[in-house]
Amino acid sequence: PGFANTLTVRLQPSINLYGSAGSAITIRSMSGAVVADREVQLTVLKNGEILQGPLFCLAGNETVSTGIWNFALRDLTLTLCAGSVFEAVSLYDLRFHVTNPSIPQSS
Repeated sequence: PGFANTLTVRLQPSINLYGSAGSAITIRSMSGAVVADREVQLTVLKNGEILQGPLFCLAGNETVSTGIWNFALRDLTLTLCAGSVFEAVSLYDLRFHVTNPSIPQSS
């Protein structure tokens, strides 16, 4: 309990999603996950290669891929950067850090 973890979420969209359209992805109900900050930095791999620029942006922070953590719902929302495309049939690995809860969970 209470140890840091790196979570990897693998996504393969069936259609293109465009940042210019305000597209966003929400990963819901990560119960038990503890996140220290509202802004969550991500490492994004596309087809096994680390992306050099951000794919997911926050207003005012467009230098690294970042999502917004909702503390109440334990959701992570990722909004595509204005000029980005989340390309169909590409394989994306999204990595971010969470901490296990201090109280053990049942399986």
